[in-house]
Amino acid sequence: RHSPHDTRLAMSMNAAQPEVMDVLPHGRALSAAKTAGELRRAERLRLRREAKVAERSAKAAKAAGTRNATRATHDIALRRLVFVVCLQLGHAIILPSSVRPPSSIKLRSAKPKQYQPTRQEDGHGGAQQHDDHIVATARQDRVLVAQSQIDGLNDQIVTTYRKWAPVVTQWATFGGISAAGAGAMYLGGATWLGGPAIGVKAAKMYLTATASGTAWTLGFTGLFNGGERTVKSMGGTVAPPKVANLVTSTAVKAGLEEVPTAWLIPTDEPNAFAAGSWPGHGVVAVTQGLVDTLTTNELHAVIAHEIGHISHHDCGRAIQTASMVAGLRSTMRVGWQLLEGKSSSKSNQDDEDSSVAVGLLMVGVGSVSYAGSSLLVGREGA
Repeated sequence: RHSPHDTRLAMSMNAAQPEVMDVLPHGRALSAAKTAGELRRAERLRLRREAKVAERSAKAAKAAGTRNATRATHDIALRRLVFVVCLQLGHAIILPSSVRPPSSIKLRSAKPKQYQPTRQEDGHGGAQQHDDHIVATARQDRVLVAQSQIDGLNDQIVTTYRKWAPVVTQWATFGGISAAGAGAMYLGGATWLGGPAIGVKAAKMYLTATASGTAWTLGFTGLFNGGERTVKSMGGTVAPPKVANLVTSTAVKAGLEEVPTAWLIPTDEPNAFAAGSWPGHGVVAVTQGLVDTLTTNELHAVIAHEIGHISHHDCGRAIQTASMVAGLRSTMRVGWQLLEGKSSSKSNQDDEDSSVAVGLLMVGVGSVSYAGSSLLVGREGA
């Protein structure tokens, strides 16, 4: 038999048992929900990683396609540029020999034909013959252009050609060499140094170095190193009357508007030269050794040769040629300065690598351009 206390204990235990049974399944449900959340979170992370990988792959493929397209475009542009430069250089080389000599360029006016009646016209009567003779005489008296006007036009054409054709051809050759160098700098920078933007900067640097070197040399030589300054720097003095008279008479016969001054260089070496690129500032200098060695006729021949240089503007073209060569050579100096600055610089490594690459490119392209300047020297000598 159970006591009332035992009965109450059993009832309390039976009442508490369902609560214990409810607690255990609820804990398992929370654990399962937590695990499912972690799985969903892991799945989302995995999908994000896969999306990022796919996006990176797409960007890489797009960049590779763009790089290939850019490279193809650069190859086409390079072919076109080489073709144009070859045409320009070929024109510069062929033009002097292919053009007829200026002395052979003549325009002839057609002489009016004299009227001569035929036998058939003689048989038609005197009236018809008289009318034809009047018409023919009217045609003879009608002159469109006089022969003197045509000769004057020929002289103007010859003078203009001789004066400007060599200058235009020389500057066109210089422009072709500079354009080829700038194109090579652009293609090299765009292909090896990081893209078209770097190529444009490299081409601008090349053109700036070339233009500044040419302008500086041309201005300094033309303004501060004229004919008289050159002669005085060599110790020259005013030539004696014998030499001065020969220079004056030869210049007048050559048709020069301004007679160059005559100078004597006190040296035993037999030599002579002409200098001065500005009108009215030409000089003809001979050495004392040349005056003592040659006879008067021989000295006259040498002076005539130097007057010919002034008449054909060879002195000015020589200064232009030297300035162009100096401008093309200045690109090499800029490249060497970039390479030397890298060794003494302590800046960022990326900047140093970029400077080295640009410097090497400038030296390489500048060397080829400087070698191409032999075309300018050959044209000036022609």
